[in-house]
Amino acid sequence: VNATAETVKAEGARCWNATKMYVYCTQQIVASVEKLNATPGVGKDQLADCELPYERIMGVLVSLLDSDITKFWDMAIPDEEFMALFTKICSVVLENAAYFRSGKNKHLKLYIGKIFGALAKKYGQAESVATRVMHLLTNCEHFWPLLAPMVEVFVSEYGASELVSEILREIGEMQVNSSMAADKKLQDASFRSVSNFLVDVCQKSPKTVAPHLRTLMPGIENEAYTMRNAIAQVVASIVQDDFCREGFETPEDYAMWKWDLIEVLLGRAHDVSAFSRAKVLQSLNSVVTARVVPDALFVKIAENAVDRLQDRTANVRKSALQLLVALLQYNPFGASFKEVDYSISTDGVTMPSANEAKPSDNGKEGEEEEGGEAASPECAEKDETPEEEESGPGAESEKVSA
Repeated sequence: VNATAETVKAEGARCWNATKMYVYCTQQIVASVEKLNATPGVGKDQLADCELPYERIMGVLVSLLDSDITKFWDMAIPDEEFMALFTKICSVVLENAAYFRSGKNKHLKLYIGKIFGALAKKYGQAESVATRVMHLLTNCEHFWPLLAPMVEVFVSEYGASELVSEILREIGEMQVNSSMAADKKLQDASFRSVSNFLVDVCQKSPKTVAPHLRTLMPGIENEAYTMRNAIAQVVASIVQDDFCREGFETPEDYAMWKWDLIEVLLGRAHDVSAFSRAKVLQSLNSVVTARVVPDALFVKIAENAVDRLQDRTANVRKSALQLLVALLQYNPFGASFKEVDYSISTDGVTMPSANEAKPSDNGKEGEEEEGGEAASPECAEKDETPEEEESGPGAESEKVSA
């Protein structure tokens, strides 16, 4: 039995060493090839010869991570250096935009998304993966269109919501430390990539971003107008969907939360940047078109739109006019306001006639007579009037002749 246990242990050690060597050699080869491709003097023919079958390589790495390789480690604690090799391979490939412009590698970004999702969910590497992703997002302008599909893979296939949380937390910290950046041009480029990513991922999967809205809301006051625009669009996308309704105890709480978000948009309609003012009005336009604006806010939104018609920038005035058109088109009263449809109906309600009101007067007079007061001659004449009317037309003619 001891011999068998030692044999199994030795075989496991050999498999573990072979796995580490395979991943390490793959990382070294990929890094060397990409370094050669980035060298200035290399011809097109040499580049074609150096291109690797990255889809096949990434597919093998995905299969390796999906298998249970935690048995190789004591106490099932992953080797940090070994896990870092996977992120380095993916990062080197993602830095080259040429692999994603051609139609050859259609599934490459999905494989990389699966690798990141497996590392975050199964091996507890969410923080290191998020740091690597943020480095790519802030330094590679071509990366943000690739990241939104990856986020869908994180959440849908692996349930790695903690990775999304780490990425959004990194974005929040980036906004706080923006004033400390030395290179303003690099900072603006970074914010532009981050804002494009936020808008893209929120339009494709707003349910993913909604739980982390509180982390992103400080961006509405960011110095970069691109970030303010992005947060306004994120808020508008979240307001338009009803998936957040389940997170509130009562419908009133959900309605108040949505009301507060629209108020945030209205507050940014007077931004110092004309681009932000126009983007906020366009976001309000999308919210109105989606028919999710409370009726009580229609007037306030209309007032803001009318006020922005006096803006000095033509783009803002155009967006305000479009918002007014949307308010008229999607107002709570429909295409036309007919007073008859909203007036109080009196059908089925009978009003008392004058003849029905007289017996009550006679009753009051009778009560007064019973109280000991004498009836006046005018009252006596009034009391006799109904008897004369009951006597018919003959009595009427006698009265005339008299």
